[in-house]
Amino acid sequence: WWNRWTLLDLFFALVAAVAFGRLYGPAAFGVAALALALTYTEPGAPRVAWLAVLAAEALSRAVPAGRFARALRLVRAAALAWLVVVAVPFAVSALRAGLYPALVPPAGGPIPFEAASREADDAVAQAQEARAGKVAEAQRLAVDEDAMERRRSLGYAEAPEALPAPAPGTLEPALPHADPAARITTGPGLPTWTWERVNLTWSGPVEKDRQLRLMLLPPPVNALLAMARVVLVGALIAVVAADLWRRRRAPPPPFPAAPETPRSGASDGPAPPPVAPTVLGLALALALPAPLVSAPAGAQLPTPEILEELRDRLLDTEPCQPSCVAIPRMRLEARGQTLRLELAVEAAADAALPLPGSATSWLPAEVRVGAEPARALRREADGTLWLRVGPGVATVTAAGPLPPNGSVALPLPLLPHRTEAELEGFELFGLRPDGGVEPTLQLVRLEPAPEDEAPPPAALPPFVRVDRTLSLGLTWAAHVQIRRLSPADEALVLDVPLLPGESITTPGLEVRDGRARVSLAPGAASAGWTSVLAVANALELVAPEGVPWTESWSVRASPIWHHAPDGIPPVQADPTRPGPDFAWRPWPGERVRLAIERPAGIGGATRTLDASRLVVRPGARSTDAELALTLRSSQGGEQRVTLPEGAELQRVAIDSAELPIRQEGRAVVL
Repeated sequence: WWNRWTLLDLFFALVAAVAFGRLYGPAAFGVAALALALTYTEPGAPRVAWLAVLAAEALSRAVPAGRFARALRLVRAAALAWLVVVAVPFAVSALRAGLYPALVPPAGGPIPFEAASREADDAVAQAQEARAGKVAEAQRLAVDEDAMERRRSLGYAEAPEALPAPAPGTLEPALPHADPAARITTGPGLPTWTWERVNLTWSGPVEKDRQLRLMLLPPPVNALLAMARVVLVGALIAVVAADLWRRRRAPPPPFPAAPETPRSGASDGPAPPPVAPTVLGLALALALPAPLVSAPAGAQLPTPEILEELRDRLLDTEPCQPSCVAIPRMRLEARGQTLRLELAVEAAADAALPLPGSATSWLPAEVRVGAEPARALRREADGTLWLRVGPGVATVTAAGPLPPNGSVALPLPLLPHRTEAELEGFELFGLRPDGGVEPTLQLVRLEPAPEDEAPPPAALPPFVRVDRTLSLGLTWAAHVQIRRLSPADEALVLDVPLLPGESITTPGLEVRDGRARVSLAPGAASAGWTSVLAVANALELVAPEGVPWTESWSVRASPIWHHAPDGIPPVQADPTRPGPDFAWRPWPGERVRLAIERPAGIGGATRTLDASRLVVRPGARSTDAELALTLRSSQGGEQRVTLPEGAELQRVAIDSAELPIRQEGRAVVL
């Protein structure tokens, strides 16, 4: 009450109280001072109406009789009527607040009990949508567009390298925090409604040992104050009305009307000329079409239609594009120092055929189409050799020397449907048992080269990094990303060991003896796969030795799992960025063992009734009742509501969706 007063309110209240004393006497001053002190800052109380009544009364006493005095009497009556119109609702609300405080809503209006839960649900939904959008954007930006375009031009669109695999550190979908089948207690029902709120402020610092004591007026005192406000406002209005009735006198004689002054007539000058319809004329002039100038015959040849038809003829492509050529079968022979490839080629139109190999790995020294040497060959900047073939079926033979030592990577820009191999002294990697091939084949020589032959020139050996990201949720999954650290000039084939219980779900990836065979074509910087893991009590990670890669491990676990690592210490993560729970950068031979267990939940209720609201609308023939319930449940189930005797169910809605639920006796099962 004290904080609601401002200096302007105090000024107006004092002026009004003094004005009541000057106009109606000392007793009116006391009543006015007490009434204004108790009601001036109350919501809905008359404020300006008091000043209007006082100003009209003071002017009516000071102005002599006349037309202005009659106007002031009307203004005084209107001000008094305004005061009554404002005071009656205030008196009703004041008595209601004093006698029945629960019926009066707070100053900001009643707050529904659903508001808090609904706002919380909206905030959670918005956060999930924003996170899903960030995940999609991060995955889109993680793709190397240049590498993808280069791979498409070489025919590697279906290669495993193009399959998405999230990199460590990028945003990933949130792991589930709870098992839908788990019995999780929902706790007690807590009220979400609020009523009157009072803000307490201090102008200076408050020491920690200071105490605050609140003094609340009991309901009887509030009722007495409400009745006092009503009585004082009524008494003050009675003072004004009684004085007005006492001072009422006979109306004065009408004030003589002044003789009307003849209006000055219009000048006898000439009338202004009528306005010409210039606007209409201008609109018609603008609407008229401009005169057309006929062009001489033959000035528009060739016409745009003819030019468009000629353009379509020049840019017309074959209907089979971009798949006008295919390799149904390929035969590979590797003996001694020579590699020979025999390709069965089918072409639907004149097309360019990319031949196996590249300038950085192996190129044929001789290419034949049937029995004749090839006459149309072209090597692109990336080292791919292209051969022009005509429509029909042809046999293309390519042969060339092999290096004396080491292995040879053979990229396949256009994958053959079936491949056969005949090897002597070599081992071939990338050939599947069903005749399919990986995008890159690798030939490894089994016999060492003769000592008299010169060793091959030294080259930087290939080296990659294997990033394993383990996600332990309701189901366990692994995302493996292989990143090339050495120059991407040559093709590379790796056999990466899988974790115990790991099963690859990425299609098109060959697995032999617990190892995943991954092919990296020239220019490809990364490859990867996604797999599932068997749920176990322990998980062991070991960095292999003597392999051309280094490993990186990351573990993200849902709160439903408790995991304790044992082994090398994890690296320190950035706490300001979302990331894994643990991350390791092991050296060859180091290992980490994770002991994993799932804590059991405590017992308790899985459903809580947070709020209920019953609205009853009695009528002459029937009574309508609406019951709104707010429930929290960690599991699906049934909620039974018992209706009173004679009640008839009309409508049931769950989350604003109406459902055809029928009444079973007096029970309604939700």
